[in-house]
Amino acid sequence: MASADELFAADDALALASLLLSDDDDPASLVDGLLDGLVDDAAPQHAPQAAPAADSPSAPCPRGRAASASASAQRRSTSTSRQRQKDELAYLRAQVTELEQQLNALKHVPVSGSTAAPASAAASAWERIARNQMNAKQKAEAENIKLREMLEGQLKIARGLEKLLRKRPCGSILDDCIDSDARKRRRALSLSDDDTVFVQLETTLDDWYAQADDALRECGLAGQTADLQDARVRTDPQDDHVVFLEVLASKVFPFELERVCAATLECCRRPVIQLATGVYSMVGQSENVIRIQFDLEFPVRRSTVKVHIRGAMKRYVEKDREVYVWDSVGRMTSSLPAFSKCQLSDHGWTVLRRMPSQNGMPTTLVQSCSRSCPELFQSDSPLLGAKATAASDHIGVLTDVMMASYHKNYQALYQTTEDILMSGLLQDAAYREDCSPSPSESEQSRE
Repeated sequence: MASADELFAADDALALASLLLSDDDDPASLVDGLLDGLVDDAAPQHAPQAAPAADSPSAPCPRGRAASASASAQRRSTSTSRQRQKDELAYLRAQVTELEQQLNALKHVPVSGSTAAPASAAASAWERIARNQMNAKQKAEAENIKLREMLEGQLKIARGLEKLLRKRPCGSILDDCIDSDARKRRRALSLSDDDTVFVQLETTLDDWYAQADDALRECGLAGQTADLQDARVRTDPQDDHVVFLEVLASKVFPFELERVCAATLECCRRPVIQLATGVYSMVGQSENVIRIQFDLEFPVRRSTVKVHIRGAMKRYVEKDREVYVWDSVGRMTSSLPAFSKCQLSDHGWTVLRRMPSQNGMPTTLVQSCSRSCPELFQSDSPLLGAKATAASDHIGVLTDVMMASYHKNYQALYQTTEDILMSGLLQDAAYREDCSPSPSESEQSRE
């Protein structure tokens, strides 16, 4: 069985490798069938024709040669896209079996039972050793459960990608992430200095704020009144060629809206917060705008990927709720060339609203919707005529980096908000206790 460290190193890759799996599918037969079909489709269906002699009456005119060259370029582009998809599927086939075995191994680790007390005092040393071993085993079991939950969530994401890939029999998912005009502008932005990046991002926030209610209705959070954490792959309603990862969260806090709003603002303004895979920093603020930064580092396929994200966040105060809107852009660096040719864009909303009191207790609902997308740049990318390793590295961005960068870190931010709320509650309780009269003082006042 693989060690715990190896399993953690493989957790993100598992989502990618399981991309072609559904609950009732056999991995090997599914991938083999798709590969065979794609190879057949990509095969040329016409025989080459001999070029006519230059002095022949039937020789093509310049216009004909231009049309022929255009058609040839189009065929090469289609062939490249099919080859890219073949490479993606080939990579998945190589990974599915090994990673599925790792998940099955995690599911079948037995839960430890209790140990009997020592028969005599002479066994106290062995009792101490057994207790230490039991504590270590229980810790490993807790990590095992945590890893299982994480992998199962990523399998759900991967199966969403599977559906998208099946809808593209002649195209690769990578085709949706490469070189639009908007992404070229974002690329130039990601390479700019900090002030330029923050100023440009701040100009988008009011537009995103205007879309907050529509976004919550569209993702289903508008009707949600209980705790929820979910992540899924979606396509843009305005352009089904744009693929993004949507992360949803809904948390119920048994506190007044004003107290939760204050705790959330304090969380966002904290200079540093340790996350699951890095650090969150508040690097500047003015009025209701906060400039934020994430520096993340995590293992991906026996390498280390670093992501430097810069973002702008704005707080909008309404009568019975507060809305936070953010926009960010991140640049990746790695020893793997594929990950150094990508950037991440992310925007989203967090809405805090008052709910009807439950059993006389105040209640506040905090909901977040984040949409993140990888952006690849063909001018930098070795994809044209690429080897299978290059294509598989790039398709991995959709799962390995996006999920490691974002939804793994949300819990740390929510936990920080909860810690602030509980700290304030304990301080209030201590203050009331200090201010309340002692029993002797109460008796004297009655006399």
